[in-house]
Amino acid sequence: MARRLLFWTTVLVSAAVAGLSHAIDPIEGSLTYGQQKTTRLKKAPVGSRFQHEFFSGGERYVESYIINPDEHSS
Repeated sequence: MARRLLFWTTVLVSAAVAGLSHAIDPIEGSLTYGQQKTTRLKKAPVGSRFQHEFFSGGERYVESYIINPDEHSS
């Protein structure tokens, strides 16, 4: 009984950790899709915020960005 409980505990913890380790990749339509992270936005003031709305795969997405002091968005 103890071995069975240990086995299932190990399986559940492994599944939880594996689920957390996946990175979120940009999707087609995103401002970061297919671009290098070195793109600079020279016309936008530092600290300004903007949103980008797009559709991909029939779903609507909204991205929010902030312009960093180095003129990159995050």
